[in-house]
Amino acid sequence: MSTASSRTRKAQLRFKVCRDRLGFIIAIDTSTFLLPLPRDGDLPKRLGRLFLGLTLFGGGLGMMVRAELGLPPWGAFHQGVSDRTGLSFGAVIILTGVAVLIAWIPLKERLGLG
Repeated sequence: MSTASSRTRKAQLRFKVCRDRLGFIIAIDTSTFLLPLPRDGDLPKRLGRLFLGLTLFGGGLGMMVRAELGLPPWGAFHQGVSDRTGLSFGAVIILTGVAVLIAWIPLKERLGLG
């Protein structure tokens, strides 16, 4: 896809929310911020590799914390926030991940699997 057409496509993305007559959110159009699932049929295999990789990465990070060997940049950030706030290391990782995903909304980035 050319850069001009991808810029046009990104510019057309809008966050659509449907509300009832009282103003409560009843539906969100996910096509504006989620990419479609891959159709090539190997999604279970790809998700299996993803979860295996995330598990190995998390286990390695946990061992580095326990051994006090030092941490990669994001790990150091998470450990610092954990020390300052009293939240657990894992809770800080999850909250930071949610904050980063929310920060994607104004950038009009879309989430996807695979």
